[in-house]
Amino acid sequence: FRAHGPKVEKDWSRKLNMQERRLARDSAIAATTSVQMVRDRGHRFAEEIENLPIILGDYEEVQGKKSESIDIEMFNLKGGTRKVSAIFEALGLGDDLHRAKSGRTIRPGKGTMRNRVRKTPKSVLLVVANKDGLAKAARNLPGVNVVAARNLCAEDLAPGGDMGRLTVFTKNAIEAMNKEA
Repeated sequence: FRAHGPKVEKDWSRKLNMQERRLARDSAIAATTSVQMVRDRGHRFAEEIENLPIILGDYEEVQGKKSESIDIEMFNLKGGTRKVSAIFEALGLGDDLHRAKSGRTIRPGKGTMRNRVRKTPKSVLLVVANKDGLAKAARNLPGVNVVAARNLCAEDLAPGGDMGRLTVFTKNAIEAMNKEA
């Protein structure tokens, strides 16, 4: 802390009514259901995907001869990021993950001196009920953001005001959002 550090002159935050905030969130959620809006935003995914958003239920993990059904949110952390990456590839979202990984660029200007060196494109938004196993496994993928259902806001769903982000919900997150509403 400096002796004569910079003083805050103006509060740039803007207060918004709760009803307006909910309306913005709901319209951003509605935009995630339109395949054309999601493609226009720049996301790349398999042509076979006709319905959005993608909803993850339980998944089956096969080890040798035995297979067990596991709740997607109770994810085993050992090798978890690779498993989540494989799940996204199987869903047809691999192109978008590759777009985010290869699209990382060095930021021009003074931001590089201020610890904002790289710009990473936004990829998949993963909405979970609790930020436990699956959230910890998915957060290491470049461009992937993970948010709890109760903390979901318009800025997560439409970064920079651009509607139509590629979104994946878990079944438990949908149930948590229905309870809240």
